[in-house]
Amino acid sequence: SMFSIAGPIGAVLGGLAVDIMGRKRIIIASHCCMFFGWLIITSAQNGDMIVIGRIMEGIARCVGATAST
Repeated sequence: SMFSIAGPIGAVLGGLAVDIMGRKRIIIASHCCMFFGWLIITSAQNGDMIVIGRIMEGIARCVGATAST
């Protein structure tokens, strides 16, 4: 559910960022952010860290999807 909440935020941010920085840089940045989101999830000590990681990963995934289309 966190992905569904974070998705629209990432889509809007991705559209704006593509105009400013370009597609290639945004896709690379979104993959780095996605990596750190999954790193937070895998090293989570409590439920809050999992939620933060999922939000971060959801935003990054939608930013990357917006930039790649």
